[in-house]
Amino acid sequence: MILRHQNRQPGNNPTKSRIEKTKIELLQKTGACITMDDIWTNNEKRIIPPKISDFLWKLNHNRHKVGTWFLKIKGWENRAYCKCGKLETMDHIIMECPLNQGHAI
Repeated sequence: MILRHQNRQPGNNPTKSRIEKTKIELLQKTGACITMDDIWTNNEKRIIPPKISDFLWKLNHNRHKVGTWFLKIKGWENRAYCKCGKLETMDHIIMECPLNQGHAI
């Protein structure tokens, strides 16, 4: 297995940014104020079923195979785009795509 060093700017932590965004959304939509420790502790206790926990881990660490992941594979670049024409991201798929229109996935 080859590990690649990612060139990130100091202070640019995508996982932390996603979790902060999640915390803000939860506060706005439910009034629940959670901490980063709450998120990691509850995930470790397996309060959440493993399949959902795995999905959330991949979501927070940007590990779902959508969008830019396909742009890196020769011949698969067209799979990076949603049917609506925008670059796929999990946010787009779940919340933003006009073709989904808020229907259950």
